[in-house]
Amino acid sequence: ILPADMISIRRNADMIKIFNMMKMSENLLCDYEVARKLANSSKARNRSKVIDWIKKTLGTDFCDERDTSIQIFDKVLLISFMEEENKLDDNYFMYHIAAASIIISCKLHDIRSDISPSMFVAQFSTDELVNYEREILATTRCTISPLCTPSSFARHILHLHPVGYDTNALLHSVDALIAEFWEEPDSVLFAPSTIAISALLISFSMLQIYCTTWLDSIPDFCLPNAINPVFHVGTLKVNYLDLDKCITTFEQIPSLKEQQDSLSPTSVSEAYYLENEVGKL
Repeated sequence: ILPADMISIRRNADMIKIFNMMKMSENLLCDYEVARKLANSSKARNRSKVIDWIKKTLGTDFCDERDTSIQIFDKVLLISFMEEENKLDDNYFMYHIAAASIIISCKLHDIRSDISPSMFVAQFSTDELVNYEREILATTRCTISPLCTPSSFARHILHLHPVGYDTNALLHSVDALIAEFWEEPDSVLFAPSTIAISALLISFSMLQIYCTTWLDSIPDFCLPNAINPVFHVGTLKVNYLDLDKCITTFEQIPSLKEQQDSLSPTSVSEAYYLENEVGKL
């Protein structure tokens, strides 16, 4: 097999894997109107506080565990918000769901053996946490996949078309952006693939890395279009793929607000434009 054929085979395998991840990620998303209502609600502030607690509990070295914990937490939160909005004002409920989400996430990823109900014994009853784990699994119908995190999507989509960059530096930037992004109320309005692509585009721009070829390699099923086989344009769920809106939401995170002079795209079309501007520097 020629090297070019091997590259093509690997790319096709990556495309199939990303497509399957997209299909699985549907299970994480609730009704878009409910998500939008929560994002615009004053109750979203309490969510942001709990997300911050989840991040601090897990630390900075476990991006997939963090992402899955937050995805589980958000799924339960949106379902609860649909049934009874005032539940989100109940800190007892919120932090128990958050702790149980962390435990389930670490079991799914099978890395953090130190995370268990006993870790939270000073804050929560072990029996209560076990009951909340069961409640989460029943509420989500066990449709949680550890493969569908924004961090995982970023790694897979990034490798579709290598363009000669420092992958570690790029993924470090992406991880920092995603970690901050989770606290934004509007983060519930985007699919994990959309969050990943947006964080990559902003990181490419911040690090002044050419990405037009990579951008052209993004699969159509990751974008809102008339023939999308996963998120059909005729349904509200296609809004979860709105890259331009996601990039605009990223611009609200503190680290990007502080970097007024950095080149950061506000839309996909602007990403192409900024790349040309960086080339002139």
